[in-house]
Amino acid sequence: MFFRTHFGLFTLVAGAIGVGVVLGMNAAAEAAPVNSPADPLIRMSDIRHPVERYIVPPFLHDLSAVTDALSLTIYPEDRIVTRPDLAYGLGGELYIERALPVRVLDAGRQVTYHTWQATVGELLAEQRVEIGDRDRVEPSVETQLVAGTDITVTRVAVVEVTKQEIIPYTRQTIEDPNRPRGEQQVTQRGKNGTKALIYSVTRENGVEISRKLVRTDVVTEAIPEITSLGTRVVTLGQGKATWYDPPWSGMTAAHNTLPKGTMVDVVSVTTGKRVTVKINDRGIQGSAIIDLSVEAFEALAPLGAGVIQVRLEVAG
Repeated sequence: MFFRTHFGLFTLVAGAIGVGVVLGMNAAAEAAPVNSPADPLIRMSDIRHPVERYIVPPFLHDLSAVTDALSLTIYPEDRIVTRPDLAYGLGGELYIERALPVRVLDAGRQVTYHTWQATVGELLAEQRVEIGDRDRVEPSVETQLVAGTDITVTRVAVVEVTKQEIIPYTRQTIEDPNRPRGEQQVTQRGKNGTKALIYSVTRENGVEISRKLVRTDVVTEAIPEITSLGTRVVTLGQGKATWYDPPWSGMTAAHNTLPKGTMVDVVSVTTGKRVTVKINDRGIQGSAIIDLSVEAFEALAPLGAGVIQVRLEVAG
């Protein structure tokens, strides 16, 4: 059975020396100054570096056997003194002066270092932990290391991210005097363009925390769709317009030659008023070139006028 003390309290581990080592016997603890050995490595330690003293049983010839027998964990950074040399197998004393354990959380990955450095910055430099210009270290690099110090390193990166977006094409209509009024034809097909949106993105430990649009670059221009709209007036004749009351209602008219279903603009020569009618009847008697329904005639003149001068145009 083994006992140990920290910061000046020693543990005496009792072992029986003879034809072997008898472990598990009762042991008594004794107090002695930690810095009692003559070896200069063993000194009165500060709170950051406790010194531990152990009694080494005989017949253990190397440190590995001692740590196994005493269930000890020794880190490479710890300072060790044995007296006498373990190679003799005589047993003796083992002193361990512990390096300070410091936990470092670097971008979410936790590592525990054992160090003799005095400040946060010195520890990070010792472990070759590079700190970028935008990275944050908490506590600051000037902070003195003490027992229980935890260091957090936040990795900050600012990068440009490009996002592609569509530029919708526009539609334009151009009047064409060479095309009959109302006739339309697409003369140029539209095509969408593309643009690049460049953002400044800030990430902490790989997680985006902010995004700001810094510029927009046009990758390909959009091509507008162009439609040609005819404006040329096609006259079908000029003459008298009368009215009649067919059994149906609506903007209709009778004409002796135009195909049924033809849409015609009837324009009053006197007033310029215009009405669009659909030819759906025949049988005009007399000199009129068109016979309008009641509704159509009233859109141009009172029924009492009886007859008006009109111009017939292709509806547009």
